[in-house]
Amino acid sequence: MPLAPSGATVRRQTDLAADPAAVWDAIADFGAVHTRVVPGFLTALALDGSDRIVTFATGVVAREAFISRDDTLRRLVYAIPEGPFRSYSAAFEVAAAPAGARVTWTIDLAPASFAGYVGGMMDEALPIMRRMLEPAGRAGAG
Repeated sequence: MPLAPSGATVRRQTDLAADPAAVWDAIADFGAVHTRVVPGFLTALALDGSDRIVTFATGVVAREAFISRDDTLRRLVYAIPEGPFRSYSAAFEVAAAPAGARVTWTIDLAPASFAGYVGGMMDEALPIMRRMLEPAGRAGAG
């Protein structure tokens, strides 16, 4: 009998008119995502060892554990080890694209019932990420 998955994968991808190296530099800065990537979506961040404790604009607070960073692949992975999820692992990947940079954000989580909520949060964060990471957005954010 095949196993039935209890979780889901939620993925968002966006192309940015920006240098992939500059986009990676911001996304890979694990302790500054609240100021460099999604200010306003995240309102606070505190480092606790290799974890970051982030506060979302909704007031939700989450501990995100740093799992890995690969500068060659431009891939950052973190997890949420506690809270409402049985399992939560997220990865950001930055690649070159015709327009400049392609950012892929993948979250694997369980239970699957959280997929819609998490996808909605990702959809809220992406326009902020675009504003911050595209050169015109960075110049205006000063």
